[in-house]
Amino acid sequence: MASPNTLQLLMRLRRGDDLAAMSKDYPELTAEQLDLARHLQDRESELHRLYQDMQRVESSKLQLERELTHSLLNQPLG
Repeated sequence: MASPNTLQLLMRLRRGDDLAAMSKDYPELTAEQLDLARHLQDRESELHRLYQDMQRVESSKLQLERELTHSLLNQPLG
């Protein structure tokens, strides 16, 4: 089971807190662990960017669907 310190550290990493400050708060972290933490923060940033991109694409897709629906509904029958 993860210790409260482990959970707190993971939360801080996900928030993007400064690694230098965290290494002072958690002096028991090894260089390897800090490197893993850095990589984790990089992935969190990348996921955040990709999520924002996905939201923009989804919004654009919905706008195109609205425009197509409007066009089809206003098209004369037959």
